[in-house]
Amino acid sequence: MGIKLIFEAIFLFGSLYLLTSAEPIEDKNALLDFINNISHSRNLNWDERTSICNNWTGVTCNHDNSSVIAVRLPGNGFRGRIPLNTLGRLSALQILSMRSNVFSGPFPTDLLELRNLTGLYLQFNNFQGPLPWDFSVWKNLHSSNSTPTFSIFILMT
Repeated sequence: MGIKLIFEAIFLFGSLYLLTSAEPIEDKNALLDFINNISHSRNLNWDERTSICNNWTGVTCNHDNSSVIAVRLPGNGFRGRIPLNTLGRLSALQILSMRSNVFSGPFPTDLLELRNLTGLYLQFNNFQGPLPWDFSVWKNLHSSNSTPTFSIFILMT
């Protein structure tokens, strides 16, 4: 009986450790792909060896650390086009705040994959060209403070 109790305790603590150390690997890879494929002037503490949910600047995960739900990186000196197939892979993302950077090029259409967005903040960047027409995919979007960015789109189409 004593041995069984010891094994049960080991199993319980092992399970608890796995639950607390879990992290969203796919989201981590998407953000690493983003940061490795865009020019930026600020050094972020994003390292594949550290916990995305506990250590990465501007990243917030849900309560059980299974998904990234917010990326807040305003004024980080990002330059150029948002790399395709990066941020659009964050399937549980609710808030994307990347205002006041130097993003350019077309609006990244893979952001339309972010079906859970409630807040989108991309103002004060240099996007060019037409906006995608179908914003109805963002059914939960309550706050889109992107007016200056969207005005640029509308004037340039």
